[in-house]
Amino acid sequence: MTSLLLNRPSPEDDTVPSPFLVDRLRSLTALSKSDLINEAQRIARYELDQPSDLRRFKILERLRACLALRPDEAWRLAAAFKAAYRSLDIEERLELIDMERDAVLHGFKVEEASRIAPLIPWLGDCAPASLSARNGSSLAVSFMAAALNLKQACGQLAENEAGYER
Repeated sequence: MTSLLLNRPSPEDDTVPSPFLVDRLRSLTALSKSDLINEAQRIARYELDQPSDLRRFKILERLRACLALRPDEAWRLAAAFKAAYRSLDIEERLELIDMERDAVLHGFKVEEASRIAPLIPWLGDCAPASLSARNGSSLAVSFMAAALNLKQACGQLAENEAGYER
């Protein structure tokens, strides 16, 4: 029971990385390359074993802690996770990458997303500049387009239902 309570996200300011985690990741970067990759695999497996919400929180916490590292430490850690992810099954790898993207897009501030995107290859398109360039429109326009598509889909559904009743 106690371990479940310790794994819970804290109500504290969640934009400040845990000093404990920053120190832990910093100490990992001092390991040999193979030991660092093994530890990255262990962390990845641990994150995969968590329930979805807690997994997202843990990944967000890890990525935010990476931003507190020196650039050379952050690059070394990112390279280790990249190598560790290659050893996972494709489904597990995609799950973690998807969760990392979700954490950055929905949990990071714009400034944080700008800093993490160049560090981790599969997060490159999460940088605010590439999001706006890729989308080419504001969120309001995107929302309106989605609403129109939904309205069109509902109209199509109504026509299909009317066709089935005949």
